[in-house]
Amino acid sequence: MACDFVTIENNRVMNNDSAGIAVVQLIPELAETDPLVEPFPDHTLVVNNVVMHNGLNPDPRIAPFPGADLLWDFTGVGNTWAGNQYGTSFP
Repeated sequence: MACDFVTIENNRVMNNDSAGIAVVQLIPELAETDPLVEPFPDHTLVVNNVVMHNGLNPDPRIAPFPGADLLWDFTGVGNTWAGNQYGTSFP
């Protein structure tokens, strides 16, 4: 959440209710508490992970996004996903 220049690499992520690996912005209510916090994820690298059987029972608070192995909320710039093994993704 709101990560910049982070690498998520060579992990096994399985059986999480809402998402396996999610790259998302900081929720607005938290971002408003500190004007110095930039809430968007930028230049995150998600590579060579095995991400399976996640998102099968998503928390309704993540709506409008569906549950998924790999999830991105369309925010931030320069985020890269490569070489991951997964069953579902959004988008």
